[in-house]
Amino acid sequence: MSKKNSSPILGLSVEIIYRILDHLEVRTILLSLRNVCTRLNNIINTYHRYQTLTHVNLNSNKIGPQGVQYLAQALYINQTLTSLDLSSTRIGSEGAQYLAIALQFNQKLMKLSLAHNPIGQSGLDYLANALQYNKTLIELILIRNEMNGRGATQLGWILKSNNVR
Repeated sequence: MSKKNSSPILGLSVEIIYRILDHLEVRTILLSLRNVCTRLNNIINTYHRYQTLTHVNLNSNKIGPQGVQYLAQALYINQTLTSLDLSSTRIGSEGAQYLAIALQFNQKLMKLSLAHNPIGQSGLDYLANALQYNKTLIELILIRNEMNGRGATQLGWILKSNNVR
């Protein structure tokens, strides 16, 4: 007889999960609980703190590319977040690629700080491509990101048709 493996979370009521979420930091919800399972994603999507979240500051949290991958997945569907600070989070060019994919679809984020992240030229290329599609981002902070003059020029041409300052 085969025994099905199922998560204990599947048996909890939505109200109990909300109470658990009440005791967690937003960062934990975004980085640790998203994409665990479809049911948990659906519950988080209806959770009041998640629906009203407009600013997230993860400055100096060393989330790296994997952490920003989870965050980028949340950005696909989040309709309230307008400001995201990922300064000094060690996302690298891989993390910039995850964000770029999300930025092509997210039409709410208005401010993004990627200062002090070694995204390099390839990371900048990913972001520049994404900004051809994203028209809501109005502030992008990229200081100390190991980009060269070619990257800055490329970004400048793309931003000419966008509102980014």
